Amino acid sequence: MNRLHTFIAAATLLLVLLGAEGALAERAALVTEVVGVAERVDAGSPVRLEVGDWLSEGTEVRTGRRSRLTLRVPGGSYLRLDSETRMRLGSLGSPSGPVRGAFAVQSGLAAVVVPVLRSGQSFTVDTPTSSAAVRGTVFYVGVDPERELEWVCGMAGEVEVSIAARPESVEVTPNWGVWFDSAGEVVALRELTAEEREHYVELSGPDAVQGGLDAELIEEPGSRADEEDDYGFL
Repeated sequence: MNRLHTFIAAATLLLVLLGAEGALAERAALVTEVVGVAERVDAGSPVRLEVGDWLSEGTEVRTGRRSRLTLRVPGGSYLRLDSETRMRLGSLGSPSGPVRGAFAVQSGLAAVVVPVLRSGQSFTVDTPTSSAAVRGTVFYVGVDPERELEWVCGMAGEVEVSIAARPESVEVTPNWGVWFDSAGEVVALRELTAEEREHYVELSGPDAVQGGLDAELIEEPGSRADEEDDYGFL
C-alpha cells in the first residue's frame, strides 16, 4: 500500500510539474537559436543565453557583434535579433488571449514573423517613437540611436505604424519601408533596395518569406513607383 501511495504521489507531482511547465511556456519566450553571443541584461550582470532557455515578460536581451538570437513566443510567432541589437520582452500574452505579443526594440534590427491572428488579437513591436501593429506578417524594426533614426520595413502582409507626433499612421506594405527620426519626423518612405531586401530575408529566414505568410502579396520592385510620396531616399 505504501508503494501505491508513493507511486500516486509521484505521478501527481509529475502532472503538477508538467502543468506548471505548460503554463510557463504559454507565458514565456523560448530561445531556439544563438549565434555568437546573446545575453540577458535586465538583472545585474549579463547572463549568457543558451538554446532551451525560457525568458519571462520584462526580460531584456542583447546580441553582440556578428551574433544573432531567435526567440519563439506563444502562438507560433518568432523574432530574430541581428547583431548588436537590444530588445525588451513586454506582454507575451497567450495563443488564446487578446494579446499575442508586445516587444520594444531599443537598438539594432529585429525580424518579426507573425502568423495570422484571430479577430481581436494584437501583436505590436515598439521603438522609442513608434508602434508597429500587425495581424499576420513578416516585417523588420530598426533603431539607430547614434543617427537618431528608426525604421519599419515590410516583406509580407501589412504593418500599421503609429509614429509619435504624427496624427495619421503609416501603412507599410511588402517590399517597402518608412524611416523617421527621433522627433517622429518621416524622412523617407520608399522601396527597399536589393541589398536591404537580401539582408532582411536572410535575417528572418527565407522560409518565413517564401513559405506562405502572405508571400503572394510581396510586391515586385517598382510596383508602387507611381504611388511614391515626396519623402527623400536615405
